[in-house]
Amino acid sequence: MSSDILHSINSFSDISNLDSSFALNNSYGYSTASTYYSPHYASNGGFHKSDIIKSVINRIAIDASMVSFNHLKIIDADGNQEPVQSEFYNRMTLQANIDQTGRSFLFDLIWSMLDEGVVAAVPIDKDNAGNILSIRVGRIEQWFPRHVKVSCYNDRTGTEQSLVVAKSDVAIIESPFLTIFKNSNYTLNLLNNKVRLMTDLDNNATLGKLNGFIKLPYGTGTTYRNAQAKERMASIEEQMASSKHGIAFLENKEEFISAGGGINNNVLEDVIKLKTDFYNEVGITSRILSGEANAQEINLYNARAVDPCLQAISDAFNVAFLTKTARTQGHVYRFYRDPFRLLPIEQLASSADLFSRNAIMTPNEIRSFIGMKPHPNPLANELYNRNISDGNQNGGTMSPGQMDPNGEYPPPVDDYGSDMQ
Repeated sequence: MSSDILHSINSFSDISNLDSSFALNNSYGYSTASTYYSPHYASNGGFHKSDIIKSVINRIAIDASMVSFNHLKIIDADGNQEPVQSEFYNRMTLQANIDQTGRSFLFDLIWSMLDEGVVAAVPIDKDNAGNILSIRVGRIEQWFPRHVKVSCYNDRTGTEQSLVVAKSDVAIIESPFLTIFKNSNYTLNLLNNKVRLMTDLDNNATLGKLNGFIKLPYGTGTTYRNAQAKERMASIEEQMASSKHGIAFLENKEEFISAGGGINNNVLEDVIKLKTDFYNEVGITSRILSGEANAQEINLYNARAVDPCLQAISDAFNVAFLTKTARTQGHVYRFYRDPFRLLPIEQLASSADLFSRNAIMTPNEIRSFIGMKPHPNPLANELYNRNISDGNQNGGTMSPGQMDPNGEYPPPVDDYGSDMQ
């Protein structure tokens, strides 16, 4: 175990952080200047935890957590990108903390962000150089001018504990769908009301309620006939309750008229329409949730739903976990999605030929995407048009494909194929 880890700093070890009331009233002076909501958003109530949005949140969180996280250094001279194997890169790709891998932490972060509206990525352990050794998702409980009170899991005690941390030390991430998943969303409120109504109708149907009328052969305007009708209704109810199959006898001129046939269909149509409207607000479709979406629908879904979440996270990471000096030197955190992951094999072959022919990707880069090991041929790491390999074609004799085994180009030829040297 390295000396940095042996001398690491744990956020929960600072007593002043845990004793938030004392710290706020005496150290920071925030006893009156605090709010339980994000200071730039006027809250109209908590988030709705209905199953309607849970399926949407789960789908976005799964898809967004499948991307790759990169720590890059951008070279100003030529714009090239160099990967950096930093401690924070290890947190996001290997182990975020003792309980979570990097991918499970990202899923937890995105789910919590969409569910809570605003969350914080809180570094728990740091070494003496300030490198992050463990990180967790924190639920923001209270806001202050330059600090936030967050609730995090303490893996040393096995309990949730509150910490008061500076805003500059944590990544505060606001959901791009902050207002859509709130109780104040009119479409979501209508949808929830319609779903509750449809559930009530279904419950009434399963409870044995017929929702109908019995036509009697006499009027019920007088007191005597009204009492007689109630006795007849009670008799029918008793027959249905005591019957094994819920059957009752009607008299010769009595008739049952159903009154609930068309209501259920109308409610179901309203629910389907409102769900479509809600999905459109988020940027998702029912075909995305069912796994039947085509490539165009998936690309639109990624652009409207997944990418805004990842961009919000990467922006917060770059501000909180990269120093000004590191940003000046070209360091940046980025998420990357594999563009070939969803392509069928025939389209993958065409795309590989297109990228290779236009000198966008080398063969070894393409082989890495499909899970094949790099080819040892040095030409597999070079960019050139492999379709131009004939001496009769313009530039063919000077392409890397025309090199001999010693790495030398053959002598140029004239239009008749003769050696010009």
